[in-house]
Formats: sequence, C-alpha cells, structure tokens
Amino acid sequence: MLKKFVSFFIIISIALSISCVQAFAADTTGEDMYDKLVAITDLMKAYGLDVKKDADPIKDLLIKLFEEDPELFNEYADMMLKQIDKNSGYFPKEEYDTAYPTYTSYAGVGVTVDTARGDDGYYVITDISENSGASDAGIKPGDKIATVEGINVRYAPIADIIEILRGDEGTSVSIGVLRGNTIHTFKVERRQIGMPNISHTIIEDGIEYIALSRFFGGDTYGKFFQIYTNMPQNGTKALIIDLRGNPGGDVDMALNMLDIIIPDRGKNIVGVRSKTSGEAVMTYTSRGLGYRLNDIVILVDEHSASASEIFSGSLSDLGYATLVGNKTYGKGTGQFHIMFEDGSSAVLTTAEFLLPVRYSYNNVGLTPDVVVSNYTEPYKLPNMLSMPTYVKLLPGEKSDVVKALQQRLALLGYLDMDEQAFGTLDDATLSAVNVFRRMNKLPEEKFCSPETLRTVDAKITALSKTTVVVDAQLDKAIEIARKASEKPAQYTVAGKAS
Repeated sequence: MLKKFVSFFIIISIALSISCVQAFAADTTGEDMYDKLVAITDLMKAYGLDVKKDADPIKDLLIKLFEEDPELFNEYADMMLKQIDKNSGYFPKEEYDTAYPTYTSYAGVGVTVDTARGDDGYYVITDISENSGASDAGIKPGDKIATVEGINVRYAPIADIIEILRGDEGTSVSIGVLRGNTIHTFKVERRQIGMPNISHTIIEDGIEYIALSRFFGGDTYGKFFQIYTNMPQNGTKALIIDLRGNPGGDVDMALNMLDIIIPDRGKNIVGVRSKTSGEAVMTYTSRGLGYRLNDIVILVDEHSASASEIFSGSLSDLGYATLVGNKTYGKGTGQFHIMFEDGSSAVLTTAEFLLPVRYSYNNVGLTPDVVVSNYTEPYKLPNMLSMPTYVKLLPGEKSDVVKALQQRLALLGYLDMDEQAFGTLDDATLSAVNVFRRMNKLPEEKFCSPETLRTVDAKITALSKTTVVVDAQLDKAIEIARKASEKPAQYTVAGKAS
C-alpha cells in the first residue's frame, strides 16, 4: 500500500509540474517564453531520469546547436550585441574587414601615372606601389607606358589606359614600357591596391583643399600635419576639408587633428560619456596650436559619420568652420572592438560623444550651416559640325567633315591640338585616328574610312546619353572660401594667430 502511495505521489508531483508549465501556453511574450524554458529546465533537473542536479540544459542545448550549425552562433551573438544598439554587433573574420575597412582599394597593377601626357605622346610612370604586381614584375618609375595587352597606347586617353590596367584581382595584363630606346614587356598581376586616406590640392591662390576618406593610419595624420602647417607659407587664407563619405575611424586621430587646427587654448572640443565615468562627462580641450584661418569650409553628407561628425561638429560649434552639404549620419557613439583568436570580432558600444553646443547628436546627425545637394544632369555635348559617316577621308584632305571628325576626336581625348588648326587631315589627326582604332580593336589604316567615322559617331552618341554629377556642394564651398580669402589673413607671416 505504501509503495502504491509513493508512486501515486510522484505521478501527481510530475503532473502538477507539467500543469504549471502548461499555464504558460497562452503567453506569447519573449519573457514568458524564457520563463517557460526555465521551468522546463527545473523539471528536467528535478525529475529527469539521467539528468544531474547541477546540469545546465540551456547551456548544453546552445553548445549542441552551435556545434551542429556554426552559422547559428554568428546570428545569435550578433543579435545579443545588437540588443544594446545598432552599432554593436558580432562579425566573423571574413566580414570584419568589409564592415570596418581601414582603406579604400581597387584591383590594379600598382602604377601611378603622370596624367599630363609627354610631348612624345607617352604617359610616364611616376611611382610604383609596394608589393604590387608592377613592383614584382620589375617596372620602374620613369618607365613610359607604350603598350597594354599588345595595343599601342601612345597618344591614347589616360582614362582608356587605366580602364585596361584595372580589372579583377588575380588576373594579369601585359604591359610594354619604354625604357630608354627599348620597349620591355611584362606580364603583371592585378592585386588589391590601397588608396591613400588623404589627398590634397591647391585650388587657387589663398584656397587649399583636403579630402579625408577616413581617419586612419599614421601616414594620414602625418600628411595632414605637414599640409596644414605649410599653409601660412603658401599664403592660404581658407581651407576646404571634404569629409563626404567618410565613415569615421580613429577618434584619437580626429582629436589630434582638431588640436593642430584650433588656434585658441582651452576650448572644449568634445565630451565623452561612458559607463566607467558614471554621470560625469570627460571633456577634451584644445591646446591652441593652430593658425587662425579666415574660414574653414567642411563638406559633409549622409555618409559622414562618427569621427567625421566629431571633427566637423566641433569646429562648427566653436565657430571655426562652416558646414556645407547634407545632414550627416548621426553616429555619436564609440565602440570597443574585441578580436578573438579565430579573427572574429565583437563590437560593443562603450561611449557617447557630446559636442560643445549641439551636445548629443546620436541618431540625429548634424544639419549643415548651408544645406546643398548635388544633382545629375545629361552630358551636354559642345556645338560641333555635322559629320556624315559614309565618306572616305584621304591624307591632306581639307573639309568641314575633317573638322567635324577632329572636334569629336578631341572631345574623346584622342587629339590634342588647337581647334583653329582643324580642317586638314594632317599627320597628327591620322595618328589620332589610328590610336582610336587600336583602342577599339580595329586595324590601323592609312586614311580615315567610313568605318572609323561610324565608330567615332557611336562613341559620341553613347557619350551624349550619359549623365554627369554636378558637384554643387563643392561649388558652394569654393564660393564661401573665395569670399573669405578676399580678406586679409588673420595670422602673421610667422604663422602665429593674431
């Protein structure tokens, strides 16, 4: 009788436990589902025949699921981190470099070419990228590009040559270079070539332009420092800094750049709120190392984020810069990147950045002082004479058809001569005709055939159907910079702020 009672008691206890679990059946919230999972775990540990009391069924299940489907772990870890905010996440090794690139790149042979064609019709190689296909093949600075894939590219437009030199990573291209009086031919592998994160030009007297694609790399900071500190010697009064498309990068680099720009000491550059600081906000202040330029114009857009927003927002809030362009991305937080042994990374938001005036801009972005959008418009062909495509033009011929051909060859970049000399099919024009034919995989000819005229006409028709981006943002920045540069410089010749 006692044995039956004990058995009955166990059955009733299990039934009651199951009833408790079933009570969750009508609930649909995530929290209730988790409570149900905990109840099942407790039931397993209490009554499972072969389940140890110190067992962790949830942990065991996750381990089993991750072993059966490793991709499930990637998804689970990413979801867990993204509970914090959209900028946290988990990245497998193969995805991390794509999500957080340190430089822009393209697949090419690794040569830098002087874009000004020499008097002899060749483009001169001025630099060779380290560890590139060109470097390994033996191509040297000073070599002149003579052939590409067996095509004589003398007098060819530089854009056409570059198009052939670039291609898919791992493929090869044949390049013939003129070295002295001898052409040397090399088979060159196309590889990923890193592009610099900073570029610079002097637009005109008094105005300089710096483009920063990201805040990364010691060479980026070093070059920026050199450019900026040379401005007084260049007579620069206004600077345009292009941060469009800049996703950010090294915040410390952005702060250091701000420190060498801001001419006043003790200015609050940015505040940082973190978990370790509690309610307190750490503030970074300027050391007053910069030159007082008449104006700094910063170009931004919807892809300017993180360190770009700190840099541009701080200068704008403190009155040193004018922002031009479109509203920025709105990433006012900083992330800590944890790299695991297998190359995967966990990215965790650990800080919020606060600007001097705008303060918090996370998920809000920065609205420029001057809002301007770029736009596209159809490519507008210049006025040219009509060109029949059924005639044959002979060397020395003078006619409006020859002039019409010359106008089109010049527009396509194959002819570089004063239009006042147009009208005669001279040696220079016939040479341009044959370069055009070679670049379009046609055999050379001793005259200009209807086939050439038809092919040229087709290229012009294709050009007329393209669109061009009108950089209204840069135009506006230059307009503002010109007005600022008309005034006397605010620094002395020695470079000290007045």
